Amino acid sequence: MAKKKEVPYPPSPKNVPEDLTIASPKFIRQASMLVMLIFVIMLIYLGFMGLSVWGIVWAITAKAVLPAKIVVGVLCAIAFLFLIKNFIVRSSIEMEDVIEVTEGDEPIFFEFLERLCEEVGAPMPDRVYLHPNLDTAMISNVSLLHLFKPPKRALMVGMGLINVFNLSELKAVVAHELGHAAQQKFMVSYSSVALDIISSLFKGNDFMDRILERHRHRQDLGGLICTVLFWIVWTIKQSLLVIFRIIIGLNHQMSFQREYNSDLVSVAVAGSDTTVNALMRAGFGSECLGQAYTDLSDAADHRMYTSDIYYHQTTAAVYVRKNMKKAYFGDRPVLNAPNAGKKIQVFDPEKDGEVVPGDYHPSNYDREENAKNIFIPCPIDERSAWIVFENAADLRERASYKYYRKEHKVPKDVDLERPEKVQKFIDDEHAELTYDEKYHEVYDFRAIRPGDILEMEELIDKEPWDDERLLRVEERLYQGLEKRSEDFKDARKELGRLQDECQYRPKGKTKRIIDDLQDEVDEHFEWFASFDRRVYMVYSQMADRLPDKVKVKELRSRYKFHLPIIKLYIALDENFNESDAYFRAWGDLKPEQTSSDFIAELLHSLRGTRKCLKNTLKDAGELDVPMMKNYTGEESLDEFLLDENLIKEMPESPKVEWVHKMMTQVLQVLKKLKRLHFKSMGGILKLQESIAKEFRATRVAAEKKAEVEPAAVVGGGTESEEILEVIFEEEEGEETKR
Repeated sequence: MAKKKEVPYPPSPKNVPEDLTIASPKFIRQASMLVMLIFVIMLIYLGFMGLSVWGIVWAITAKAVLPAKIVVGVLCAIAFLFLIKNFIVRSSIEMEDVIEVTEGDEPIFFEFLERLCEEVGAPMPDRVYLHPNLDTAMISNVSLLHLFKPPKRALMVGMGLINVFNLSELKAVVAHELGHAAQQKFMVSYSSVALDIISSLFKGNDFMDRILERHRHRQDLGGLICTVLFWIVWTIKQSLLVIFRIIIGLNHQMSFQREYNSDLVSVAVAGSDTTVNALMRAGFGSECLGQAYTDLSDAADHRMYTSDIYYHQTTAAVYVRKNMKKAYFGDRPVLNAPNAGKKIQVFDPEKDGEVVPGDYHPSNYDREENAKNIFIPCPIDERSAWIVFENAADLRERASYKYYRKEHKVPKDVDLERPEKVQKFIDDEHAELTYDEKYHEVYDFRAIRPGDILEMEELIDKEPWDDERLLRVEERLYQGLEKRSEDFKDARKELGRLQDECQYRPKGKTKRIIDDLQDEVDEHFEWFASFDRRVYMVYSQMADRLPDKVKVKELRSRYKFHLPIIKLYIALDENFNESDAYFRAWGDLKPEQTSSDFIAELLHSLRGTRKCLKNTLKDAGELDVPMMKNYTGEESLDEFLLDENLIKEMPESPKVEWVHKMMTQVLQVLKKLKRLHFKSMGGILKLQESIAKEFRATRVAAEKKAEVEPAAVVGGGTESEEILEVIFEEEEGEETKR
């Protein structure tokens, strides 16, 4: 007989206060009030349903003129359908996104879950799902019927969290979700269900609501019926709206306490430190998975698809930390004693103390304070959370397949590559997109503007710089760049903030401040344009004086590719933004508000964007692409930018489907152009670094040779630092004039 596998289960804390997870009297009173208001609103709601049924019965049985019976019967029947639709079960998740696991699939995880349910005092979930992202929750499919019987509940756990959690953190997070179920007795549970149902009446976004809104302005019998029904539904909503607003406000007050209570359930079974660490690791996992998705999207552009997206979530940590300039981001605090975590603050009150508008979760800082208010120490099981899944590799591959099917619309028979092979592609991309720290991000937030390359070459031919001058300027080229970069970014950020606040219509003092900021931003732009010209002139002349002329040709060809790419991106982006603004405005307008002039402007903008897209692809196809990692040149640049046929000309009237298709193509091209821009810039910078290094080496070799074979000395001696400063400023001024 085979020995049964031991279920990995983290230790639980000792001496937990018995009343730690008991809801406060205030919370119970709020829950009771919520249920009472919900039943009031439901009685009114059912009353309207009864009235519509009475109208249908009257239309069938009453002795009245036939047209009146038909009108009343039809209106009451449709009104009844609008009200009864909330009896229909609605799934709160998209089933194609998740992977359902059963006890037969994952017996160890289910035994882990059963032990945790017993410890928490929660019922075992009816179903268990794994979500490819980080979504973790207790979910249920609810309808009006569930006011009278409990809905079936399912546990959903995000695989992106499993991948960054240790076993204790998995226990803490699942306990938090089970805590919602454990504490939701009759009143709280049914208030939650009823609130979901009633909310659907006010959202007005299902197909029946859309039919009414779309057709009630028609000038025919159908429009008249839709108008009458619209006002019937509006009357019902308005009669319930005051109570509904009170319910929403009360529920929002309770939502924070629900989260605090469930966090304490987590503390009771996993300890204060683990509960807080899980919150911190969730944020870390979100950043890393987001970076992995960005990287994998770039790989997908080259038809490379990984079999394990979580492998890349793990490897993305290094890149994320480097970009954020936080070497220890996501690292758990080191605890030297059981109670050491009590004095360690994981979340900052300023950075992590604000609540996201519309979110029902308290801030992470407040949740940490709540979890440590009564500090519960507990040993931490550092083993990976994947240890409770016997088929982890298969689950990771299935989740990866779902990701590609949904996000990249790959065919069903797509071949998934080994993650190591895809990661090699990603590492090569990062190497090309990571610039030296000496540039202080000046190439990260702006496009270079060195001017016309041919004109600069003519200027260099007329007024070449001597070697000493080249070395002097190159040595000082990037000094002081950090402050200039920060000042530029700060000015642009403040300018954008003020423009948003006044909605681009400044007056009085605000207008004067904005004008001053705009002048400052313009001055920065001009300085950087001069800087870009100086950079090109230095490295172009250095490259031209190397024994081998290969690098000067490569530098010029890279610039001649890079500058058109910038122009193509800017032009297409401007067209896209204009069309997107028109399209959004069109969607917000009601039919009676849509004028013929607006439609004409919309069509003109959309046609202009398609024309710009067509020209972008044509011009890109004529460019000579320099050597770049992961771009083989097997397909022309236009074929790479858009991997399908360009959408046909727009029909005479705007069609939503056509607009979506066209805008999707534009976004695909913009994304790839932006990536090419940064890759190209990285190639230019690395080439310039190589040119400078070789130029200096050549100079050293020449000086050593001169010591052996003395020659006539041209030029002056070594200048002092003060003289160098004056010369550099003069050269900078000269370049600005040019």
